[in-house]
Amino acid sequence: MTSEGPTATISKPAPVILHDHEQTWPALMAFLTAWLLPATSAKRTARASLLWAYAIHILAALLTFLLIICLVAMGERRDVSYILADLVRKFTRQPADAVLVTLIICTMVELGFLGLALLMLPWGACDERLRSSLAHALRHTWLHTTHALPVVLVIGLAIVKYDRIQSEYWSRNQPVMPNITWPTPPSFPQNATPDSQQMKDYNAAMQNFQKKQQAAIQQQSKQWEIYYRRRPFLVKYGCVFIGYGCFMAAIWILWALFRAVGIRRQWVPVTRAPMCEFCGYNLSGTAADSRCPECGEWVTASLGDDVRRGSPWDCRHEVGYWRAWWRCCVDAGVRGRHLGHQIRINPPSHAGHGFLMMHLIPIFLICGIGIVLGIAVYEGSDVFTMEDGAILWAAAPIVGFFSSLTALCLALLSASLVGTLYTVQKQRNLLPAAMQIASYLGGYLVVWACFASISAIVGFALDKADVLDAWGDALRIDEEVLGFFGWFLLNLLWVGVYLLLVWRGTAGAQYANR
Repeated sequence: MTSEGPTATISKPAPVILHDHEQTWPALMAFLTAWLLPATSAKRTARASLLWAYAIHILAALLTFLLIICLVAMGERRDVSYILADLVRKFTRQPADAVLVTLIICTMVELGFLGLALLMLPWGACDERLRSSLAHALRHTWLHTTHALPVVLVIGLAIVKYDRIQSEYWSRNQPVMPNITWPTPPSFPQNATPDSQQMKDYNAAMQNFQKKQQAAIQQQSKQWEIYYRRRPFLVKYGCVFIGYGCFMAAIWILWALFRAVGIRRQWVPVTRAPMCEFCGYNLSGTAADSRCPECGEWVTASLGDDVRRGSPWDCRHEVGYWRAWWRCCVDAGVRGRHLGHQIRINPPSHAGHGFLMMHLIPIFLICGIGIVLGIAVYEGSDVFTMEDGAILWAAAPIVGFFSSLTALCLALLSASLVGTLYTVQKQRNLLPAAMQIASYLGGYLVVWACFASISAIVGFALDKADVLDAWGDALRIDEEVLGFFGWFLLNLLWVGVYLLLVWRGTAGAQYANR
């Protein structure tokens, strides 16, 4: 259909402009600001070249290595020069092996940072050239190597202090071995037949010996338990505080990195002809009040003012938080293409970032409670008092943290994989669309966490009831290994469905004009 009447036009998205008061900073400022003001630092260093960012990355790695050497020397109460001289001696004795090991370690570290940048790629991607999004992710991943300095300093000093407190306590309070009389095992009768009286007496004496030995072991354990309970608070729980400090440091690093990569930044949009969002037909010159010549959909459905106003979560102030949350969860899981036709990627919306993050809290709680209940089913009620309740204050937070981290990595990895495949196929950067769809599947991830926890509890119950023993014997597999692989395969299906939902939702945004 020719263009008689008004023609369809598409407005160019306005890039974010750095105002006069937002002057650029040199990349070296990352040492002072990247770990305290990650978003501000990322905006001010957005124009830093990749070469400078990599130089800061290498410098931060070297300074962190020297800081670790200083902390080791402080902990061992030796001079730093002695530690460095010892390293030099190891290099001079076997230089080829030392250089090879060093190269392997450095290569693995660099590959790890590259993998982290690729994982973070969809989080800060825009509708631009793919290499521009990759450069943005690499730049701030490298600049955030400076985060290692304050983290290593704080955690290292805490470890050194705890080690000294513990050493001083043990040197002043040597453990006293419990005075326990251990029973003597009976002598085995030589040349005694199985049915003889001597053998019967020996068996009875052996049973009596085992009872006395078990009583002695229990007495020793009680005395040691009393001794360990009398330890001072810092000696007893110092390692716990250090462990929690490591978790808080990990959360701190992740928060700063996500804040930096996910900033609303200056970007150069790719100019494209207006397309039909239902079939991809070029609508240049097509009248705005007509239909698409290819699929028959109205042109205004692709280029109208009300097209792609954003997801329900983008409009949560208008429709209400609860309704917007429910609609996003349902649409992402059931009507992915419909949600894909709603999201805005030019310029991209960052509302999905917060939507995904707020679902990590229930995942943390669900998986943490799930592992406690699972171990309680397997071990009994004593699990809450074992090792002073270590299951509650140690196992539960660890499992909850890594479960939330797994869900976050799955969302990023799925968005990166699906977005890259669509980018290659459609020749446009669809990483921001894939990231939004993956984020709005946060409700799906919470349901998956419930399934994973319930299935784990059921697995513990089956293992305790010896139900898996028969299956393991038939398959010649250990019952614990069989239970784990059964649980793993069931959850792997959820991963496959998640990838499929991200793919389907991103398909609805492949011809997006806004």
